[in-house]
Order: sequence, then structure tokens, then C-alpha cells
Amino acid sequence: MPELTAKLDKLGLLSAFKAFGAVLTEVLGMDAACFPYSLTESDKRYVDKIMTIVLRYEE
Repeated sequence: MPELTAKLDKLGLLSAFKAFGAVLTEVLGMDAACFPYSLTESDKRYVDKIMTIVLRYEE
């Protein structure tokens, strides 16, 4: 996992990856043990914002 962390950090995507992990576990019901990082409340703070964007429907 250090390699994944280094790559995500270099790309500036580590926080976004954790926020996506929060969506996977909090909304979609994935077992948190299957996600490669422990998720904090800070990671979970974006779940509502992400889901608002995902569920927005426009024709």
C-alpha cells in the first residue's frame, strides 16, 4: 500500500480517493475492511456533496 499512497499523494488525489472510499462504505455498503485505508470523519465529510452531484439529473 505504500506505493498506492505515494502515487495518489504525488497526483494530489489521496483525499479524493478517501472521499470516494467513504461513498463506497457509507452509501453503497461496501465493507470498510475491503478499502485499503482507514476512513476518518474528515474523509466522510464529503459524502453528501459527492452524492448531490452524482444524483443530479439534467436533460
